[in-house]
Amino acid sequence: MKKITVGGVPEHYNYPWKLTTRNEDFKDLFDEVIWKDYPSGTGAMCQDLRSGDLDLAIILTEGVTRDILNGNDSSILQVYVDSPLIWGVHTGSQNDFQEPFDLENKKIAISRFNSGSHLMSYVYADKLGWKLTEDDFVVVNDLQGAVDSLQKGETHYFLWEKFTTKPRVDSGELKMIDECPTPWPCFVIVVKNEVYAKYKMEIDEMIKRIKEKAQKLYSDDDLISNVSKEFGLLQEDVILWHHNLRWNAKNERISMSELEKPIQFLKQLDMIPEMSKEDMEAELIQDSEFKM
Repeated sequence: MKKITVGGVPEHYNYPWKLTTRNEDFKDLFDEVIWKDYPSGTGAMCQDLRSGDLDLAIILTEGVTRDILNGNDSSILQVYVDSPLIWGVHTGSQNDFQEPFDLENKKIAISRFNSGSHLMSYVYADKLGWKLTEDDFVVVNDLQGAVDSLQKGETHYFLWEKFTTKPRVDSGELKMIDECPTPWPCFVIVVKNEVYAKYKMEIDEMIKRIKEKAQKLYSDDDLISNVSKEFGLLQEDVILWHHNLRWNAKNERISMSELEKPIQFLKQLDMIPEMSKEDMEAELIQDSEFKM
């Protein structure tokens, strides 16, 4: 039986995957395609890629780059979303924090180490000229854990995708006081190496179809209302998100030039081992003959 488990965050970016897996668009490729939501994000997906509980992931570029270079036996195939992810910087609504600099030396809630909420906190701190240590972070597992922690005052701020958290801001649970866009394409498609060796043709075709579905959605008159219903977002927020969204249309493997910025960022933080560019490429992009 040909079976594959695909995972990603339960967010609007993954709407093409939700549609195609739900509609059994890959039934000629695999007997079973399982979509698995990861509300706690990149760190959890990296862990499941390592353990074999996940075969293919739509995952944050910086987190999976770090994990592969630290021993995760997976490869990056393609960029999935070209546009930056806009991270909202949130605090508890009861706090008096008003400006970004009010957050200096405060405790940061993260879903887990090596997650986007963890690594993007370093990007945000660098933007403001702050230095962070691992002692600045408190693991809260997921968005609800962050809300609870911020409201109790156990932590003081938390970075998460701004439209996903918008309903929490609208309800008064959270307060967003700043934004921090990723300085590189935000989502990539990653596969466990042993799975790709077994199902290369099927996975290549799966990605091709996903790209085609994503491009067709741009002209779907019902996209805004459907995404709104699927993810519990206001239509006006979906319109704002979609205005700046760029699903990657190119059917070609990722290049090292596209990974240069996250690699430099991870090097500055001593989060990846010292190795040559050639060795990094061999680890990150092992299939040099990737064709679509």
